[in-house]
Amino acid sequence: KAADFVAKMTIIPAAKEQVTEDFFKVKTGDAEVGSAIFENVKQNALKTGLDVNNSLNNALTFMSMTKNSDQIAKLNGFADRMSTLSTDGKSSKDATGAIMSAMRGDTSSLAKDFNIPDSQIKSFNAEIISSKGNFTAFLSSMDKLLQKSGMTQEAMNAMLDSPVNKWKQLMGSVNNSFVQMG
Repeated sequence: KAADFVAKMTIIPAAKEQVTEDFFKVKTGDAEVGSAIFENVKQNALKTGLDVNNSLNNALTFMSMTKNSDQIAKLNGFADRMSTLSTDGKSSKDATGAIMSAMRGDTSSLAKDFNIPDSQIKSFNAEIISSKGNFTAFLSSMDKLLQKSGMTQEAMNAMLDSPVNKWKQLMGSVNNSFVQMG
């Protein structure tokens, strides 16, 4: 039973984490860059008390659009803000899907699933069209959209500054320690 417990708490999660890190390396085509992005995403999730696996999976999804670590961090931050501040309990995976759809020109999920007003969506769509595929402009427009919709970094920080979230941060760190042992 003790060996089973050790395997479940350390070895299996460590093996799963290694597979995920390997996906980052494959997606970037560079082991060092992939590992660096993986570690950055993981540390940001641990620091905020968000689910590490969800954050890593979201980042892998965003890597189909960009390999730039700063842009991936920004996109992950948007997904985190949207899910944390969702009044309907939408997950960061839901937010990632909505952002990916918006990058492809379909903003209906942003409006429907995250209650962003039509007037703000129309303005956002106009900005996307005028930027003509400029990814940096998309990120700026997305940030403005979230700001106007009340999904600010400050609001997210206030939500994360709760006893429940501090417990999640602590548990995330403990679980990460087990994974590191594995």
